[in-house]
Amino acid sequence: MVFDWDKALSFEGNSGPYIQYSYVRAKNIVEKVGDKVPVPLVPVPLSQYDRVCLRRLSFFDKAVIDSATKYKPHILATYCYELATEFNAFYVHTSKILEEQDADIRNFRLNLIQKVSETLQKGFELLAIKMPEKM
Repeated sequence: MVFDWDKALSFEGNSGPYIQYSYVRAKNIVEKVGDKVPVPLVPVPLSQYDRVCLRRLSFFDKAVIDSATKYKPHILATYCYELATEFNAFYVHTSKILEEQDADIRNFRLNLIQKVSETLQKGFELLAIKMPEKM
């Protein structure tokens, strides 16, 4: 196996900085609206990107348990990479979240982004990797 610093520090692809950048991006979006994001009062129509992020979030506990019971931390690292990738696709296709006119859709998506941020942070915390506050 050959270690390559350029690949390890890349902001693209399967790397720690890529995941950390996704975390910082999500965290910054939520911080723009303040500490508490209201929960939507009514069900909202979900885009395919909303569904993909929600589905990936639902696998966090399984990734943690599998990683711990099998002594394979790469399972959790791969989960974090997949969540970051799906979040970035979500962000690209719904990038005007703060400008969304429908308050329930905006609040749903802000809550989703907040959960992605918290999940990436928790995943990296379990892997003993610090998340930066800014990048």
